[in-house]
Amino acid sequence: MKHALALFLALACACNLPASPASDLSSPSPEIRSAAAAILRTSYEPPPEAKWGSLLAALKEGEKMTNVEAILTARGIKPGFGGGSQSFVTEYRLDEHWLLKCSGLNRLEPDERVMSERHLEPSPIWVHVVSPTNFTGVWIEYFMNGQKCFETNMKDGAPCGDCICYSSDGSKVYVEHYAPNSPEIGWTDFYHSGSIKTRGNRDKRKRPIGTWTNYNADGSIMGTRTY
Repeated sequence: MKHALALFLALACACNLPASPASDLSSPSPEIRSAAAAILRTSYEPPPEAKWGSLLAALKEGEKMTNVEAILTARGIKPGFGGGSQSFVTEYRLDEHWLLKCSGLNRLEPDERVMSERHLEPSPIWVHVVSPTNFTGVWIEYFMNGQKCFETNMKDGAPCGDCICYSSDGSKVYVEHYAPNSPEIGWTDFYHSGSIKTRGNRDKRKRPIGTWTNYNADGSIMGTRTY
């Protein structure tokens, strides 16, 4: 979908068509992206869920996943991603807004996996835009609905300070903190309510180090773990 947006923008320029707020999310200009996102937050209308009703009806619970994937492939839907040990959840991108999630129990043979449940989940795509070389400032990227996805404080092209990841509904998912000249990256992730879920540090390869603290949703400490 990201590549489709880029193609649309190129065609619009070639044909002297006015850019839409959706295509403006791909602009290298922070000001243009910000203005487009503000419009989309009040005007974005996702593809209707009913669009995929016939597909859900064709995917029967209890069906082998090999048959499920054959049905999806026949409709032009690319192979999904996901996994698990005792159980699996596989996601399939249907359009710019909807994900299909299929789940079930794993079997000894992959070809014997059976889908026990499937549902649609709203998940607007994120429009990725690479920051300029040596950029200093706050670089923001957006979901198709105009909500922030990433808000990264940068200095000379590298993260410096907080890098905040948001959900498509505007809630904060996690924060990475980059301190100048520090070999560690601070990490805090959040419950959907906004309360802290986990806090700790990672090394430059994003591996956990030191003591991590897990919290209950009410703010009390659930436990700690040292790496």
